[in-house]
Amino acid sequence: MKRTEFSAWEVELMVDMQSCRIQQRSKAETLKRYQKMAVRAIEMGATSPPKLSEFLAASYRKRKSTALPEETLS
Repeated sequence: MKRTEFSAWEVELMVDMQSCRIQQRSKAETLKRYQKMAVRAIEMGATSPPKLSEFLAASYRKRKSTALPEETLS
């Protein structure tokens, strides 16, 4: 069975996923973490899952905030 009709949020999500660049070596793990977060968001009442680009941006900000300042690396 093929789907030929999609909701606007589904199309937006697919286009967003196509535009995101994820390193091949971490793609599977990144998508697993995104899926877990998206399911959690839906369970908490969201009408559509957050975009992958938003998830990646939040992950990047989180990594940057937990990184050591350069002075402590010397």
